Amino acid sequence: MDVDHSLDQGWTWPDDHGCVGVSIEGDAAVIAVMGDLDMGKYQTLCDSAEAIVPLVSRVIIDMSEISFIDSSGLRAILNIEAAASASTTRLVLRSPTAPVLRLLDVTGTRKQFVLQ
Repeated sequence: MDVDHSLDQGWTWPDDHGCVGVSIEGDAAVIAVMGDLDMGKYQTLCDSAEAIVPLVSRVIIDMSEISFIDSSGLRAILNIEAAASASTTRLVLRSPTAPVLRLLDVTGTRKQFVLQ
């Protein structure tokens, strides 16, 4: 699959607080989320993923800097997983923190995702 290298410009910060960033690593787009993944970042994360899912073969959500996640954060990654599956793009959750793993375990959704 061809990757749109117009995204190769490095990090872009779609939100005003610099809490969601997008970069390219080979054939993958990496979406880094920092701080809380809640309703405040829901739309930014979904919009970022929607824009890049059709352009790459893998989407990696870097969760190494997430300190809190609630049900809207889970809903965002479930929506991204559905969009990725529909376009044959693979979704990977990179370095999920303890709060992320706890939420995935409590909700029984951990097995739905590829964790790295």
